[in-house]
Amino acid sequence: MSKKDEYVEKMKKQLDAWSTDIDELQVKASLAKAELKTKYEEQIADLRKKKQEGEARLSQVKGAAEDSWQKLKGETEKALGALKGAVNEFKSRMK
Repeated sequence: MSKKDEYVEKMKKQLDAWSTDIDELQVKASLAKAELKTKYEEQIADLRKKKQEGEARLSQVKGAAEDSWQKLKGETEKALGALKGAVNEFKSRMK
């Protein structure tokens, strides 16, 4: 397995984990009081958007030639880092 394939697989697993986190947050948000529920729903929509951006970046890496995927890696990690930070921040507020 190439380094690119290993990277894509690792990031795919992380995206799957964050997707599970987002789904769990969705359940908690649905149980929240009405005034918080709308706010939480907006934040979850933002998390899903960030996840889609990360998936799109990862798809670009996956489709890139073996000698050029490293150039896309930084952009992918930036997008995934934003998602990670947003998920963790929202999780901490939901506790």
